[in-house]
Amino acid sequence: MAARILSGREISAEIKEELRARVARLKEQGVTPGLAMVRVGEDPASISYMRQKEKTSGEVGVFSQTFVLPQEATQEE
Repeated sequence: MAARILSGREISAEIKEELRARVARLKEQGVTPGLAMVRVGEDPASISYMRQKEKTSGEVGVFSQTFVLPQEATQEE
């Protein structure tokens, strides 16, 4: 089998388009998909990662909300 070069950008765009269509169908049925995230502390890598998830959620029509707790938060909190 010959090697094939994949384009990450093209694959990402295809996946997002499919998700947009699926989200639209859900919304037509009265269901709004959502993503809730909890971040503990102010780690720059975590902040960046979660911002990207929020951005992508918005691009495909998914509601997202982030909850931020202080670094000292307990498991119970």
